[in-house]
Amino acid sequence: MVAPFDAQTPLSVRSGLIHHWIGAVHFPNAKLNDVVKTVRDYAQYKMRYHPSVASSRLLETSESKDQFSIVLVNRSLMLKTAYEADCEASYVR
Repeated sequence: MVAPFDAQTPLSVRSGLIHHWIGAVHFPNAKLNDVVKTVRDYAQYKMRYHPSVASSRLLETSESKDQFSIVLVNRSLMLKTAYEADCEASYVR
């Protein structure tokens, strides 16, 4: 389940948008540490989420927050677009 965090999402800023989302997921029989380790493995996003992710890399990390860069690709029959985003993910147990 994923939803905008509040009524201002996305927030317009000069030359961009700020998206603030919140989500929940259920993985039967999975251990939380294994799920968090997989989600925070940004170096593997290109392989795990191919072809939508062209590249990604961790910029900065702490116990509960990551900053990472990602290049997302959208391919259609006649058009191929990509955009690079700097993201921040927060983890709360």
